[in-house]
Amino acid sequence: MVASKERVWVAEADGIAVGFVATNVSDPGRNMGEISMLAVDPDHQGGGIGTALTKFALERLKDAGMKVAVVETGGDPGHAAARRTYEKADYTLLPIARYFKTNFAFWGFSEVRSLLGTIHHVNLYSMLHMVR
Repeated sequence: MVASKERVWVAEADGIAVGFVATNVSDPGRNMGEISMLAVDPDHQGGGIGTALTKFALERLKDAGMKVAVVETGGDPGHAAARRTYEKADYTLLPIARYFKTNFAFWGFSEVRSLLGTIHHVNLYSMLHMVR
């Protein structure tokens, strides 16, 4: 079994968790790491917490020897703040299409529609950052 290279850090304000960031050394052979999740409590968004967590995560990936960082986020309005955070951190947006295929012999159309309904019509944004 391979040990996980994922790490999570929590941002606190007045002893309360207000955000977190998770990183993963996803491809050490290619010196590629990932911010696998970034979240900030909606009541604390817009105050620089996401930016600070992103900067912190990039430093941890750099410390781990990573030269490239990748992050994916949604293209819907609910992820606009995340996209702005990554763009401020000099990530480069890549035009990527993500396809899903299911085995309809095991999944009925209603199950697939339900799954895709939770995704809505979200465009997935993949972004790369050269760790300096």
